[in-house]
Amino acid sequence: MYSAQSKPVVSVVMVTYNCVETIEKTVTSICKAKEYSPGFFEFIVIDGLSSDGTVSKLEKYSSQIDILISEKDKGIYNAMNKGILNSQGAWVLFLNDGDLLIEPAGLTRLFSGRDLSQYDCVVSTVHLSNGQLFKPMIGFKLKIANTMHHQGLFYKRTESLFFNEGYKVFSDFDLNQKYVKQGKRFLLLDNVFTYHSLNGVSNRNGVETEFFNIVKKNQGMMIFFISYFYFKIRGLRCRVRKLFS
Repeated sequence: MYSAQSKPVVSVVMVTYNCVETIEKTVTSICKAKEYSPGFFEFIVIDGLSSDGTVSKLEKYSSQIDILISEKDKGIYNAMNKGILNSQGAWVLFLNDGDLLIEPAGLTRLFSGRDLSQYDCVVSTVHLSNGQLFKPMIGFKLKIANTMHHQGLFYKRTESLFFNEGYKVFSDFDLNQKYVKQGKRFLLLDNVFTYHSLNGVSNRNGVETEFFNIVKKNQGMMIFFISYFYFKIRGLRCRVRKLFS
């Protein structure tokens, strides 16, 4: 195990805002991981100045939360960047309200038993709240679709780890595309360490414009058109299935 005096291996950053009714499951899953492997995990909470009792709920776990900041922010990615700046771990994982850290034993074995120094990102499969498993992919598919959930993405903490705060929903997709273009090294795993709630902002209607703007900026017009028609065809298939189901 890891001593309290050594730096943590994984910093778990949780961004919160007015989620008092649902926050506890996420918090307790991270606290249990810290209890399983003392000194391995760092728990950082960046709250956007909640007014519904979220902070009071968080303060119940003050012995397990290493850093709690509650102040007005400029959005999700501004809060995530604050988490990076305040973290000490070699790797950074971002979990939102409703997400869970479900396999601390396997996670500890992975990062303590394997030399990962050659990688910039370790990406695991994510268990989705709809019961499906989301396996990460890179290559051409990442140019046209968001093929990695940040709930399964462990970023090496470096100066280049910074989210564009001009984006409101898909800045992690933007960063992943840029990392690939820069030649950053990804390790993709079938292991499942986290659970992702599909109630987040990236799964709501009306966020397509930002997504396609990122594709166009990072990949160019040809890939933009391919991505656009890929999702149009996929949406049509879903509507046809509903008609015959």
